[in-house]
Amino acid sequence: MKSLAVVMLLAAPGFADPLDGVPADPPAHRDTGFVGGGVAVGGGHLMHAAWQIEGALAIPDTPLYVRAAAQDGGAFDFEGTGAFWRATGGVEMRDGAFVAGIDLGYQHETWNSGDPGDTPEVHHGLVVGPHAGVDVGGEHVRFRAMFEYYAYHHESNVGMTTWDRSGGVSLGLAYRL
Repeated sequence: MKSLAVVMLLAAPGFADPLDGVPADPPAHRDTGFVGGGVAVGGGHLMHAAWQIEGALAIPDTPLYVRAAAQDGGAFDFEGTGAFWRATGGVEMRDGAFVAGIDLGYQHETWNSGDPGDTPEVHHGLVVGPHAGVDVGGEHVRFRAMFEYYAYHHESNVGMTTWDRSGGVSLGLAYRL
């Protein structure tokens, strides 16, 4: 008898499951890319500190993004200062909050000691290397922290052309599209 009562209650139209039609889990946000900005510091032949802008577009149905970044700031060491800029493009992969990618670009630095007898220096060349870090936060506003390691095809008006290796850190906010 109890079984019959349970079957009748479940089958009655007025007692439908209140969760019918409601998905068990909301669909995950799938962004189309991001734009952002922040600061970057690094070193190599000279140290540098710069403002950074970056952006990426998602490659549909993959965890991959086509990424571009630009940095503009100052170059320095213990004897002098100058200007610094870098522009890169590459591919980035995301897995949860973890981000990793590889970039290829160009870097330009100048340096002057302020001593009239010193030759002003110009350093420039190709940069290539990986970056990895985290991208965490809300659905749209995200915090990004990246470590980068790159090879720099260093050409200069005061030295030999060499491949140097160095790295840096960037911190910033991004708006996920």
